[in-house]
Amino acid sequence: PSNKFTCVAREDLVGPYIGHTEKIVKEVIEKAKGGILFVDEAYRLINSTASDDKDFGKQALEQLLLPLENDRSTIFIFAPVEISIPRKSSTL
Repeated sequence: PSNKFTCVAREDLVGPYIGHTEKIVKEVIEKAKGGILFVDEAYRLINSTASDDKDFGKQALEQLLLPLENDRSTIFIFAPVEISIPRKSSTL
C-alpha cells in the first residue's frame, strides 16, 4: 500500500436516492485504491432511525465489502464508535 489515507463516514457514503449510494461508494473505493480506506463510526451505516426502505446505509456497507476479497492493494479499516482498551492497574 501507498501512503494514501482516505477517511470517510456515513455522510460521505450514503446518497439520498436509489442508485446514488452505489456510485458514491465506488468513487470512494477508487480514490482510496492502493492506500488505506478508514470508515469512521462504521456502525452508523446500519444503525439508523430511518425506515429500511429509505435508508441506504446497508447498501453502502454491502458495496464496501465487495472488494475486500479481491482488492489486495487497499487496506480497509471499519472503526467502531469507541475502542475500549483494558488498562493494567498497578498498586505501589
